[in-house]
Amino acid sequence: MTSTTTSMRGSRAILSAMLLGSSSLAFAQSAPQIVQPGAPGQASKVLTADEATQLASAKYTEADVMFMQGMIVHHQQAVEMSKLVKDRTNTEEIVAIAGRIESSQAMATISSVLVRSLTSLDISTAC
Repeated sequence: MTSTTTSMRGSRAILSAMLLGSSSLAFAQSAPQIVQPGAPGQASKVLTADEATQLASAKYTEADVMFMQGMIVHHQQAVEMSKLVKDRTNTEEIVAIAGRIESSQAMATISSVLVRSLTSLDISTAC
């Protein structure tokens, strides 16, 4: 092998390393994408910085508060029904479900406090 061939191979290797290194650097410096998941059956959407900022500033609406209030009542009813299971059945599956409902009672209490605090806020300034 001649020194010219060896020199060319070395130059190519250096050039390749420089190109790969600079492309990796450019890739690392590009802004991250913000992806908003789509609704069931719909595609996700890549958001612009402005869209992401606008989405982040979204507030709750009166409908959000009403939904949460209804869910609190729904979960409270489930807890009350689960307490009745002990005296009314010995079916393992039902007893197990009732136990899971009762053990999650703390979460329902937290949700209740959250909704009460939301309803005390001025909804007219939401959105």
